Amino acid sequence: MAKRLGKFYRDDEGISEVVGEFIILILSIVLASSLVATFKPPDVGYNYHKIVIRDSKQPASTGQVFDIVMLSGSIKYSDLRVVLRNATDGSLIDSAVYDGYAVRGNVIMANVSDIDSSFSTGDVLKFSGKLDEGEYEVFVVDENKVVVDMFIKIN
Repeated sequence: MAKRLGKFYRDDEGISEVVGEFIILILSIVLASSLVATFKPPDVGYNYHKIVIRDSKQPASTGQVFDIVMLSGSIKYSDLRVVLRNATDGSLIDSAVYDGYAVRGNVIMANVSDIDSSFSTGDVLKFSGKLDEGEYEVFVVDENKVVVDMFIKIN
């Protein structure tokens, strides 16, 4: 039987019902937070990349056509593919892959002078080839995932 003790009530066991409810609430919060702390965020499976594709500083008549600059991220050269399409009709012009020395296709190529075997932050691929001035679409592909798709105007 609860007895009044000042502002509070006390039952036969000596614990107020309100205090008991607070203890149960605190225990459930501690249990829930410990469960949440053991979960980890889902693995997305690949790194996010920040890449810029720009027209070469040299005119296209010199053979220098465009540069690909890795601002952040990393792609193994063995997984890298650069696809070049005509921007007006979408026709495939070339697909360049790493051959051990360069990222090379039938029309475009970029020498690789990197020792870490990855196209990583700060690296620049300077593509050369015989292309007419105009608009092109360039895809950078990591394995089977398109990392960047940009339009460039080659002058």
